[in-house]
Amino acid sequence: MTSGMKETSSPWMLEVPESWTVLPARYCVTSRQNGSWGESPLNEGEGQFCLRAADFDYEHLGLKPRESFTRRVYSEAEFERVKVRRGDLIVEKSGGGEKTPVGRAVLIENPIDVAFSNFLERLTVDSLKCIPEFFAYWWTAGYQSASFVPFFNQTTGIQNLNTTKLLAANVIALPESEEQYAIVELLDEECAKIDQAIDLLQQELDALEQLKKSIIYEAVTKGLDPTVPMKPSGVEWIGEIPEHWVTKRLRYVASAKTGQTPPSDDPTYFDGPVTWYTPNDINNDHVDTSARTLTLKAISERRAPLISAGVTLFVGIGATIGKVGFSNSACSFNQQITALPTYVDSAEWLFYVMQAQRDFIVGQAMYTTLPIVNNGSLGDLLLPIPPGGEQSEIAVALNKRISHIDQIVAVKKLQSETLARQRESLIFEYVTGKRRVSEVA
Repeated sequence: MTSGMKETSSPWMLEVPESWTVLPARYCVTSRQNGSWGESPLNEGEGQFCLRAADFDYEHLGLKPRESFTRRVYSEAEFERVKVRRGDLIVEKSGGGEKTPVGRAVLIENPIDVAFSNFLERLTVDSLKCIPEFFAYWWTAGYQSASFVPFFNQTTGIQNLNTTKLLAANVIALPESEEQYAIVELLDEECAKIDQAIDLLQQELDALEQLKKSIIYEAVTKGLDPTVPMKPSGVEWIGEIPEHWVTKRLRYVASAKTGQTPPSDDPTYFDGPVTWYTPNDINNDHVDTSARTLTLKAISERRAPLISAGVTLFVGIGATIGKVGFSNSACSFNQQITALPTYVDSAEWLFYVMQAQRDFIVGQAMYTTLPIVNNGSLGDLLLPIPPGGEQSEIAVALNKRISHIDQIVAVKKLQSETLARQRESLIFEYVTGKRRVSEVA
């Protein structure tokens, strides 16, 4: 055991300072309350703002702007019951997902006139034992270290957090209130510095993404030679094109093949050697691996198609409509994706053309419950067509330019991820007493 430390029963806080008081976390919570979803408003702008987990700005341990919240209708009494208050810890008790498990929490630091939804829970912290800000950092340390995973279950596709068991099974170590305040002040200051650095990196990443879009658009609509004579294309999103180019509809450039999903209740169709793409695997880049795979049986029984290597994959339905990928190997894909085997000389050229017109495609999509572009509408898209040799030249030039930008992006993403890990480590070490605030320790 480290000198000056004592053991605890916690699996994630093995040692804490000897002078800190260790007790079950539930003793720091005076009350818990579920939220309410209210009723649907009949008119735009009607009702009160309602906080959901989607409104958490968790990277900054805060909330997104209130104007982005959804509106719901509550009676006056119901709204007062589920209105957030300063010092509330609002916990996501239901929801979550593979990348963001249920259990995230944010502290309400300033008065805000909003209700909280039925998938959230309010914890009121006993400020005589623990200041709410310190408790919020303790919760964040437990969540980010994956220590709360044993306390949620998933039975109907939604993860549910058992807050009662979590608070009973986990201990919190409390320094004197003076040190709690000092820890919170230090963490607020240091986390703000890290957040600012991450935000600056994100701005740079956004600028690089815009640069990529601009480079691709210029190359596929204007070509590589800025001196060639130009002519109107007659297509709004394209503008002018080189005089020797033509425009054609996509159906004369490529065929369209929609994917399938094998019956999910038959495990013999899954976890085999065949790459099987879903929209989550596609991100406007070359792709060669997928989160899920299929067996040869799924292909032989025609439960999903198999397409040859070197083909553009287009997401035609859902929230990420318009994303494209270029498959470097033979693959299969689900029904949200359309493969575009091309008749022209360069398959990669088509991949870049489809990237360039994503905004136009999204604007033309039909909306029911989800945005969708069917194969008929896809085939009607007008494309700028250079001669075959020029197509290959454009694809080669773009591969080189985009690869260089992607290398810079990868470095900046790694820097951002490193800063995020530093922030997590900082919070964990101070709320567990591994690091102390020198002036009060």
